Amino acid sequence: MIFENQIIPREIHEFVIEGPCDIQEVIRIIETRYPAISKGILWNVTAGSLAHLGPADMRLIANTAKMHAVHKKTAYVGMEAGDFGKFRQYETHAELSEVPTVMKVFHDADEALEWLKQ
Repeated sequence: MIFENQIIPREIHEFVIEGPCDIQEVIRIIETRYPAISKGILWNVTAGSLAHLGPADMRLIANTAKMHAVHKKTAYVGMEAGDFGKFRQYETHAELSEVPTVMKVFHDADEALEWLKQ
């Protein structure tokens, strides 16, 4: 399940993944929510898991983000080493797909939000 928090409405939003990540829900959020967010997005997986996502899922997310992202920065937060690695894997796919946002992986959500606000 994914919950949305508007940190600064229409500028910075947080998407919190709880439990196993549902790839179709991620794609739906990218397609429907990304075009309305201008500054930054935080994907927070501290209460969830990306363990079952594979390289094909990361490519699909990157290709979808390329088509819908208008924001400047995307931050990713995960506590588990495996999730942190999945975010890094996604960064590689996003760079190859030429996703137009600057991305950074964090272990701390407060630090990620400060980076997004800069």
